Amino acid sequence: MKILTGMCMAFAATLLWSGASLADQPGNGWLSAAAVTQKLDAQGFKHVQALEAVHGHWEGEAFQHGQLVKFHADAKTGQVTFEKAKDNARGNN
Repeated sequence: MKILTGMCMAFAATLLWSGASLADQPGNGWLSAAAVTQKLDAQGFKHVQALEAVHGHWEGEAFQHGQLVKFHADAKTGQVTFEKAKDNARGNN
């Protein structure tokens, strides 16, 4: 019985892990990663990278006016709600 319980827990953990890593649309009404990238491009954010769903918004990095910036974008509209230039010399925020 303990073996069966352990196997079930391992299977459930695997499903949760794989589902989180494959999710393109984390919530109802969220823009897909591709759609938010297009919206960001229209706002001047080029070469979007490290785009991921974090705490109810999209978060990532992109180049704006030749400088690497960290940004947050609204999950449903793609509108940038936060941006901060990254310190490229040290790779820090």
